[in-house]
Amino acid sequence: MLWQRVLSALAGIPLALAVIWYGGWPLVIVLAGLISLAQWELNRVLVKLHIGTTPVLTLLSGALFLLGAVQGLKDFGLVLSAVMGLYLAALVFKYPRFSVAEAGANLLAALYTGWFFSQLYLLRNISATGGFFFLLFLLVCNWASDTGAYFTGRSLGKTKLAPEVSPKKSVEGAIGGIAGAILAALALKGLAPEGSLLAYGILGALISVVGQLGDLAESALKRYAGVKDSSNLIPGHGGVLDRFDSVLLTAPLAYYYINLVILPG
Repeated sequence: MLWQRVLSALAGIPLALAVIWYGGWPLVIVLAGLISLAQWELNRVLVKLHIGTTPVLTLLSGALFLLGAVQGLKDFGLVLSAVMGLYLAALVFKYPRFSVAEAGANLLAALYTGWFFSQLYLLRNISATGGFFFLLFLLVCNWASDTGAYFTGRSLGKTKLAPEVSPKKSVEGAIGGIAGAILAALALKGLAPEGSLLAYGILGALISVVGQLGDLAESALKRYAGVKDSSNLIPGHGGVLDRFDSVLLTAPLAYYYINLVILPG
């Protein structure tokens, strides 16, 4: 319900701002909690799909990704190699109780949660002066995209965007989401430590497009499993994945775009 979503937002926004502002270990602890809860939700989905789960492996993989971010690794090749080694070892030592399909599904869960959530830490520490702004920019653009898509879709939505995955989403709503994210990006430009207005406008549009894809991808996972929400942890929002599905895919996008386009300029 809408009132539950509003109350959850009012309770969560001040805490989120405080953690983002402080960064450091408080942010690490929050991200570790989010990774653990998101993996628990994905394990529930995998069970619904009759796929065996390996919570110990996914948790260890998530910890490795987050540790890599804390150590400032910009190239995650070492972490990816270690995680792949864990799953290949599981195929050997859990044979025949752990199939290739189960290894692939559990590895997807580890990457989806550990890899993407860890990018938020990298984004917060992207520069000495701009980390807080860039992470806040990402979250505000995602929120503006969701809001623009919701209200535009409700008032103007006629053309279905992906009816089999999410029947309520429309092309008109998606366009409204892109417009909302661009407007938010341009409005925030005045607080930016550096970068051009055009660069931020493009980033806002990309965040909306990729964020909406992330939303649809999580909806597809739930459709396969036959569940409405990933969990009921957050009143009015569902679960951690329901709340962060857009943010997860856009975190690496924002991190690499800012490094390649905004900061070099």
